Amino acid sequence: MKRPVDSIVSIASEYANLIMTGEGDPETIASLREQLGFTASSPQVDDTAEAQTFRKALDPSRVGIWKLQSKNGEDLFVRDQAFQNEFYLWAKNKEIPAKGDKYRIAFAGESVARGFLYDPFITPAILLEKLLNLNASREIEVIDLARTSIKIAELTEVCYSSVNLKPDALVVFAGNNWRDSILPLSDSEIADMIKAGEKDDNFESLQSLMEETYKNIITPFMDALKEISDKHQIPVFFIIPEFNLKDWKYNSNEKILTWPHGKAEEWFALVRDAESALLENDYARLEATARQMIAVNVINPSGYHHLAQCKLHAGNLEEARKHLEAARDTMAYQVGSVPGILSVMRDTILEKASQHHIRTIDLQTVFKDHLNGDIPGNDLFIDYCHLTVEGMNIAMQETAKQLLPLIGETLEKTISPKELKGAQEVIAVAHLYAAIHNAHRGGQSYEMLYYHSSQALRHSKNIVSLMTKYIDIATRKVPWAINKNYTDIFSEGLNAQYPILVQSKDSQIMDVELVTAMVNALKETGVDIQKEVEQLRINEHKPRHKKVNLLESFYKDTYYLHEFGNNPDRNLSYVRAIDHQSHFYFVADQENDVSLELTFRVPYKESVKQDVRILFNGTEIGKTAGYDEWSNFTCRVSKGLLAESGVNTITIEWPVTETNRNPKATDLEKHFSGLHLLSRKSRPSYGEIMFFAAGTAEE
Repeated sequence: MKRPVDSIVSIASEYANLIMTGEGDPETIASLREQLGFTASSPQVDDTAEAQTFRKALDPSRVGIWKLQSKNGEDLFVRDQAFQNEFYLWAKNKEIPAKGDKYRIAFAGESVARGFLYDPFITPAILLEKLLNLNASREIEVIDLARTSIKIAELTEVCYSSVNLKPDALVVFAGNNWRDSILPLSDSEIADMIKAGEKDDNFESLQSLMEETYKNIITPFMDALKEISDKHQIPVFFIIPEFNLKDWKYNSNEKILTWPHGKAEEWFALVRDAESALLENDYARLEATARQMIAVNVINPSGYHHLAQCKLHAGNLEEARKHLEAARDTMAYQVGSVPGILSVMRDTILEKASQHHIRTIDLQTVFKDHLNGDIPGNDLFIDYCHLTVEGMNIAMQETAKQLLPLIGETLEKTISPKELKGAQEVIAVAHLYAAIHNAHRGGQSYEMLYYHSSQALRHSKNIVSLMTKYIDIATRKVPWAINKNYTDIFSEGLNAQYPILVQSKDSQIMDVELVTAMVNALKETGVDIQKEVEQLRINEHKPRHKKVNLLESFYKDTYYLHEFGNNPDRNLSYVRAIDHQSHFYFVADQENDVSLELTFRVPYKESVKQDVRILFNGTEIGKTAGYDEWSNFTCRVSKGLLAESGVNTITIEWPVTETNRNPKATDLEKHFSGLHLLSRKSRPSYGEIMFFAAGTAEE
């Protein structure tokens, strides 16, 4: 995605001029946006009908994005320019040569198989090929057919079409994207989910429904692999992914109470008690509270995660692993959760593989053996499911160990990927982009973001320039595409390992936690830009001649949740609070008092108004009663409460009582249908905001 900087600046200037003047027609603006890297869909680029036109009955002239061509009398598979918008999702090979004397392995899969964040420089296919050739007496080639964001239907086609390359073996490394492979849901499927979710059976019906749904897409895929193996006499190997169980933390969206079933008050009381117990290191109380949380809502990760913390504290790794896996499995019921394989998926793959004589490399077992029973974390994972260089190497060693007997060889020699030419620079860039990706995609905490920022700097001090460029991009309000530091990243080819570094759908966040982590990591190396960054943020975001709209993405969003998953609330004219607290950033210096204006409503009848609390940097500054009609609230905040750093947090605490709710808030079928109804039913509103602004208070 390397592009001349002069071209980008010219395009960006034209785009900005049309936006500011309002003179551009939609087609011209859309074209300019596309050239600047803006996308019309999720940054991970879900499959679309247009992008997948090659999915027909098995075509002997195609494999993925490669099309059969004759070149100098030789038949090759060459990248088809019709799919150039997808090139960055696949291996960078422009051509796949005809089958020769080399033993050929087709390697299919998803982003974990691509070596996400290290690709194109270090990938599982590259490591596997090196390992095999280091231990074999004949030459072996691994043809990389993995694609980022591939779903199970397209992966099936890639596996079928891989036989056009005449491979001697097929390796499949997939499973993380299969939760999204059930989408989009039909109206009847949505109705079934609502019916199951509303049943008072401790979610047994919903769990059963989801498990059957996943089995129904996995079984045909495994059957397809058997057909390929039997028909073409090709041995098939399946690498089953693992998840970052130890170090991945569930974000605020994933911990939201789903399908409350009238237990919201009880739930939030338990949440507060668990937080208190954790602060006091009272693990006995934490364990008791965690078990109560699971009893109240078995499809929320919080209780399992707290229970795992107790078991880790006690040194009981097996019990901790069990609860961490249970926490991960609740992602089946969440909207916008990160990719990752679930227990039901792993079990189904193992069962069908055994029936079909498909050999498996189960990374859960492989990593457990490698770690001597410990739980995998950031040592093997760069994020939630993608592997570090060490993780890739361990996985590929086990894969090579199973492949080599096909040619009468065994694994005797191994490699050290970190010693590969340029590896330290690649690893440093991977950690920097991991910090960004974990912030944007996973909403991870400061600790995770600081870890990756520090690791980036530890592997190469050359990363300082790229890190400071990103800090500037995130801190300024100017659209990325007309920020020189952003265009420099493209012009210098620094985005090769993270081509999805784009500002999408005209939304932008301040990345407060991420920028703070990067600034602190830089400070540890002797580069102190803290005051400079704080002043830049204040200059960019403080109120000037008018109030700041706190409903802008800069101030209400902490990560790009709305870019991932199908969020039916994104086009509402108001903000719907689906948790008991709503948090906002407000940036200002300490020179003036601040005035706040809020227009809101809560789902209660006027006769039973409920209190809404407003806190500024943790201090209550107001309380107002609300009901199901829009109400206004204003207050003045003393400048003495403003943070020195310039970044202030405003919290709205909503009432959670389940009694006396207005029937309009529960009789939802009259007002909503489809995904909107599913969203309202599973995640009811605690409050709604029409207007929220902050500015300098008048004297």
